[in-house]
Amino acid sequence: MSDQNNSHPLITVNEAAEILRLSRYTLNNWMSQGRIQRLKVGGRTFLAREEIEGMLNRTLQGKKGVGEKTERRSTGLSVW
Repeated sequence: MSDQNNSHPLITVNEAAEILRLSRYTLNNWMSQGRIQRLKVGGRTFLAREEIEGMLNRTLQGKKGVGEKTERRSTGLSVW
């Protein structure tokens, strides 16, 4: 990617997959599940660079990524 492309607010699925080091199939699944928002322009799919970079930053800081539950509820059951 060139420096000019790094400042564009939209990136392709392939670019996002490269940034997150995931397959584009995983990202397509996440988009279908609503975990990542997509923008369709013509026949092409784009993602918000800010959302992808935010997901990466949260993961690197040890926080949950986009679409993941942030807390667990107690079931009240004890495991012996």
